[in-house]
Parts: sequence; structure tokens; C-alpha cells
Amino acid sequence: MDHGRVNRAIGHALRIRRKQSGLTMSQIWDSLGWGVNTYKRTEQGTREISVAEVLEVAELLGIDSEEMLVDIARRLKTGDYPQPSPGRQLRRQLGM
Repeated sequence: MDHGRVNRAIGHALRIRRKQSGLTMSQIWDSLGWGVNTYKRTEQGTREISVAEVLEVAELLGIDSEEMLVDIARRLKTGDYPQPSPGRQLRRQLGM
């Protein structure tokens, strides 16, 4: 499984759900006790996040954990998440 795809799908789902809830990123990372960049990279899909962390964010957003996991799985299946730019893909391949 392509971990980059998974990370982008999770990040996209979290971003959409956070915006729907009306919370800011700073409110989320403050409530979770995470660093600023940790949460930003999570939403950007550049950080791997554990299932426990996904469920922690879902709880904070007032979302049923099963609903959140189903949303992420749907995004993975349909490709409904941001794709990396060709430049980013090239830099990753070159180790930059």
C-alpha cells in the first residue's frame, strides 16, 4: 500500500472535517498537545498518523470514529484527496 496516498487521504479528511466543525488548526493542536508543525503536516498528508491519533482527532471534532474511518476509506477508494505536484514527486524520487 502506498503510504503517501493513505497519509494524503487522512489529512484531507481531517482538514475537511475540521473546517466543517468550525475549529482552527491552532485550536486542534492546542487541544491535542501537538506541535504546530505536527498537525499542519498531518493535514498536508506529509506525516504518518496512527489510528489512535486519527480517533483522537475525530473525538475532538465530535465525529464518530467509525464514520471517520469510513470517510478515509472512501477517499482512498475514490481518489478524493490532493495529489502531489509533479515537482514534489520528482524531489521525493531524488531524495530532496
